[in-house]
Amino acid sequence: MDLLPKAEDWRLARTVHERFKRRPGSAHIASVGALSHLAALLRTERIKSVLEFGSGIGTVSYLLLASPPKDRRVVSFERNPFCLSQLARNIPQELGARLTVHEGKTVPDDTFDLVVIDGSVADYSFLRNGQLLFVEGNRAKQRHVVERVAKERGFACSFHRYPVDGPVLRLKWRRLGAVPIPRLTLRFFCSIAKIGV
Repeated sequence: MDLLPKAEDWRLARTVHERFKRRPGSAHIASVGALSHLAALLRTERIKSVLEFGSGIGTVSYLLLASPPKDRRVVSFERNPFCLSQLARNIPQELGARLTVHEGKTVPDDTFDLVVIDGSVADYSFLRNGQLLFVEGNRAKQRHVVERVAKERGFACSFHRYPVDGPVLRLKWRRLGAVPIPRLTLRFFCSIAKIGV
């Protein structure tokens, strides 16, 4: 799924990122690029229900709940006690009424329009035809598992990956003979797919 964020998506993403970037636990929040693509997805698709894996301190959850429609519900999974305490502080009460947080691994037997993967997933029973998937960051292993499980269930699933601004020098080194050289790789700030038959 190819998606191009508009100026309004970038503005919303920057506003949400600014809100969270100085809060305790903000070292691993979603990037402005990932948030802008999620904002564009929310703007262009009819999304009433979201299943989120890894709510962290609430950056993505906040964007999901603050964007139209105002009756969107979010079911989120988070087990880290620190993140759970910050999530309770960071999501305003008026938005929190539409957020259900689970600490376990069992996914509710329900249908979700969008699944956000920003943490570990133990149960892939949530996959349904027509469902949108948003994977935050470089989570290649999780993308591959989702694609494999979808294929096993007879669904087509191919992620479109959105990179950061070009190659990023990683601190992993490999040897070419006796000379260590840095490994250049592309990092991705998100991947989006739609499950189909």
